[in-house]
Amino acid sequence: MTKTENLNGKQQGEESAKRFASWITERNTAHDWDDYVRAGKLNRSEIAMECGFDRAAFRQNSNLAKLLDATEKQLADDGILSRPRGGYDAADAEAARTDEATVKRIMSTKGKVEQRLKAVEEQNAALRAEATALRAEVAELKAQLAQYKMID
Repeated sequence: MTKTENLNGKQQGEESAKRFASWITERNTAHDWDDYVRAGKLNRSEIAMECGFDRAAFRQNSNLAKLLDATEKQLADDGILSRPRGGYDAADAEAARTDEATVKRIMSTKGKVEQRLKAVEEQNAALRAEATALRAEVAELKAQLAQYKMID
């Protein structure tokens, strides 16, 4: 049983609102809001997954809805989210912004993967060198064993 299974609906809603508020604080600290923008709005599915509740909670829980609305208004004021202006140009600009955020996230992930790959390749090279040395030692010991058998 999880912690939220023991709570009633109101308590679960309050717990979800606390987790979302904490998540907002983490994003403000990390300054990574662009990673959560899709189509000019915050990506509710990704947020809900990270906060541990269902996406529908944003519609069902008035506290969450108010927090989300306030957060999006603040981000729009800060220039992180664009204000909807309508028209084809606004849609194109928003799509480009979303694409840029996606590319930025992919490039960040790619850099981390490349670092990890380099570390694994270095570890592999060290292990191969050690294996070569061990094979040479085994060959030497076999030669000594053969010599001792001849003496015996």
